[in-house]
Amino acid sequence: MYSTPSTVVLTLLFLVFLGKILLTLIRARRLRKLMPPGPPGLPLLGNILQIPTKDVWWRFLEWSQEYGPIFSLDFAGKPVVVLNTYETATDLLDRRSGIYADRPDLPMVNNILSGGMNLGFMHYGDLWRKFRRAIHENFNIHAAKAFEPMQTREAISFVSCILDDPHRWELDIKRFAASVVLRITYGWSLYDDSCGLSVEDKDRQVDEINSITHALSHALVQGSYLVNSFPTLLYVPKWLPGAGWKREGLDANKRWTKKFIGLVGDVRAKGAGKSDHCLSANLIENEERFGLDKRETAWLAGVMLAISHNPAVFTDPQEFRPERFLNPDDKDQHELSAEDESSSKVRPNPDKLYAFGFGRRICPGMHLANNSLFIAAATLLWACDITNALDEDGNAIIPDMNALFDTGLGM
Repeated sequence: MYSTPSTVVLTLLFLVFLGKILLTLIRARRLRKLMPPGPPGLPLLGNILQIPTKDVWWRFLEWSQEYGPIFSLDFAGKPVVVLNTYETATDLLDRRSGIYADRPDLPMVNNILSGGMNLGFMHYGDLWRKFRRAIHENFNIHAAKAFEPMQTREAISFVSCILDDPHRWELDIKRFAASVVLRITYGWSLYDDSCGLSVEDKDRQVDEINSITHALSHALVQGSYLVNSFPTLLYVPKWLPGAGWKREGLDANKRWTKKFIGLVGDVRAKGAGKSDHCLSANLIENEERFGLDKRETAWLAGVMLAISHNPAVFTDPQEFRPERFLNPDDKDQHELSAEDESSSKVRPNPDKLYAFGFGRRICPGMHLANNSLFIAAATLLWACDITNALDEDGNAIIPDMNALFDTGLGM
C-alpha cells in the first residue's frame, strides 16, 4: 500500500506541528517557574479553559485578590502576565516602555485579518515606527485642535438626530462615532452630501465600519481562534479541510484592503490641495517623506476606522460619579505612584486614563477621542434634558453599568 503525495504532506505537517507544540509546552513549563504566581491549570491547556469569553476582567479581578496585583497565566503554552493595578501598569508600561513596547503573537488579527498592516497589533519595529511617526504628526495634542471645528459640526448633527427621534439614540451614537472618523480620515460625513451617498448607502458604510471593528475585537478574545494559542497553525495551507477560518480571514483582508484603497483613492483623485483637511490628504501629500507606499497609506488611514475598576484609584468604582474627576483642591495632581496608594487625597489624572493604554503603545488618537467625547457630551447636555426613566411606581430606573460592555479586548 502506497501513500499518496497529499497524505505524505499532511503527515509531515502534523509531525512538524506536534513537534512545535511539544517544544512550546516544554519552554512554557520552564518559564512558568520564573514567573509571578497564578492559578493552577490543566496539563497542556493550562488556564485557557478558565477564561470566560465575556466580562473577562471580573475573573482577573478575582485572581488578583488571591494572587496579587501581578499574576501569570498559561494559555496552552503561551505565558501571559496580567497587571491589575494602575500603579503596576504605569511602572512597567510607562516608565519601562522601552522593553515592553512589543506585541504578543496574534496571528489571526495581525497576520491574517490585517496582513501585518495594523498599527495596533504589529510588532515593535521599523514598520511600526514609520506608521507611528506619520500618525503622531497628524494627531498629536496640537495637531488635533485643527479637527475641532469639524467635530463640532458632527456633534450638532448628532444631537439634532437625537432630538428628532430619541428612541434611535444607540444608532445615532454609532453613526456619530463613524461619521467623525470618516470626516477626520477621508474628509466626508455621514450627515451631509459631501460623499454623494444615499441614506441607505451611508447606513451600509456604518455597518461595514462596525463589522471591521467587531471582527477584530472577536479575533482578539482568547479562545475565539486556535491559531492565537498555537501560532504554528498559521502555516496550515488554506485548502486543508478545517482551515475555513484561514480562508475566511484572508478573504476579509482582501475586502478591507480593497475598501481602504478605494477610500484613499477618492481623496487622491481630488489632487493635492483640493481635498478637505483630513488624515488621508496629509498622508498622500507626504508619502515620500514618511516612506509609505500606496497600500501602507490605505491601511494606515483605514486602521483609524477600526480603532477603570481599581478601588485604590476610584473609590466605589461601580458607582456613577463623574465628579470624581473634579478635584479643585489639587489641580496639579500627577499620576499615581506606589506611595500614593494609601492616601485619601489621591485623584487620577483624567488626561492619563488607562483606557488609552500606556507607554509607546498608547493610543495615537487619544486626543481626537477626548475632544470628540467632550464636544459631543457638552453639545448633548446643552440641548437636552437627560433624566432617568421611571418604572410603573414612578421610581427612577438605574441603568446597569455593565449592560453595554462588549467582549472586546483593549490593546
